[in-house]
Amino acid sequence: ISCKNMPIYDGQIYNANDNIILLQERLVTSINLTSNSMMGSLPREIGNFPYLTSLVLSNNAITGRIPTTIINLKELESLYLDGNNMLPVIPTEMCNLPALRELSISGNQGTASVDFLFPSEITKLTNLEIVEASNLGLTRVPQHLFEITSLQKLDLQSNQLEGFLVESLLPNLRELKLNDNRFMGSIPWSALTNLRVFHAHNNNLNGRFDASSISKMRNLVELNLDHNSLLDEFPAEFGDLPNLEVLKMADNRLYFFVPENLGDNGKLKLLDLQGNNLGGSIPESLGQSTTLKEVKLDRNNLSGAIPDEITDLVNLEILSLSGNSNLHGTFPKALGYL
Repeated sequence: ISCKNMPIYDGQIYNANDNIILLQERLVTSINLTSNSMMGSLPREIGNFPYLTSLVLSNNAITGRIPTTIINLKELESLYLDGNNMLPVIPTEMCNLPALRELSISGNQGTASVDFLFPSEITKLTNLEIVEASNLGLTRVPQHLFEITSLQKLDLQSNQLEGFLVESLLPNLRELKLNDNRFMGSIPWSALTNLRVFHAHNNNLNGRFDASSISKMRNLVELNLDHNSLLDEFPAEFGDLPNLEVLKMADNRLYFFVPENLGDNGKLKLLDLQGNNLGGSIPESLGQSTTLKEVKLDRNNLSGAIPDEITDLVNLEILSLSGNSNLHGTFPKALGYL
């Protein structure tokens, strides 16, 4: 059943006795009612769909809690309740769903304590791969989530999480989003070597880079550390990462030079180092990353001429170099043809 972006009668969620939707419950495997302005609580009768594998109720106005009858959905693989007005407490009964792989409760009220939202029993979900729990008002890291070894994606962005980043991560974790919180201290680089995506912008992180660990981040595709207080030389090891596409470290306290090898991997699409204290010249190697769409190096201490190789960036959409008072020379005429 898919009623995405479809007006629902009277804006209510009706139970099986309302005769609004007559279904052969045992035949239903998927329900998608995304973005329908639905109100009311999730009815207990949701447990009457034993073969349901996907339940998607995102972006409505659903209230209340997850009913304990969800324990009957033994085939459930995906549960999306994000963007509602629920108190998204995970009932202990739900922790006995053997097939559950994806869970999203982002953007709900989140007024319960973190232990109440994520009970210790959640570690029984041994097939869980994705947890999205952003914008819930959490103030403490839900430690039990870091005991689920099957987890591949964890999204805790836009909460009020404080303290230091965990020193060790799960072996299968590939995507970690911790941005827009209140984390402090140094980044445990040695724990990040298996990640493809790491977002930790808009925190209070400081400390230095671990060049040895960075060189092992061979799978890294996106790194966003904008708006922190990182104080160190910019490590050349980032230029050796073969899959790096997005590198954002704006508004930190990075100094020394932009590494000459930064464009060598040929896959970089977005480079944002604005608002630091980087000196030296703009690397000619950036011209090798013909995939680059955005280069933001403004508000640094760069000097010298804009290299002609920049004109090789045929996909370039944004080039921002303002606030570098020591840049000189003529503007490459070929830039006008990009």
